[in-house]
Amino acid sequence: MNSVPFVQNDLLRQILNLLRREPMAVYLAGGYVRDWLLGRESKDVDLVVSSSAIPLARRIADCTGGAFYVLDDEMDA
Repeated sequence: MNSVPFVQNDLLRQILNLLRREPMAVYLAGGYVRDWLLGRESKDVDLVVSSSAIPLARRIADCTGGAFYVLDDEMDA
């Protein structure tokens, strides 16, 4: 895991460990990618998932001690 060049912080390491057990496609996106490309440290992690975002977000929040808010539960496929 430490050999992956975009893993810059413990938060992403925790999330990647959880995602290894998930059967869906997950993509790193948003500000984290921008900050990585600019060589800056990022303070959050944005993900794009292929399905069931709400249950996954709950698991990630539980695993990392983060906050979880549903913004649009009708769009969770």
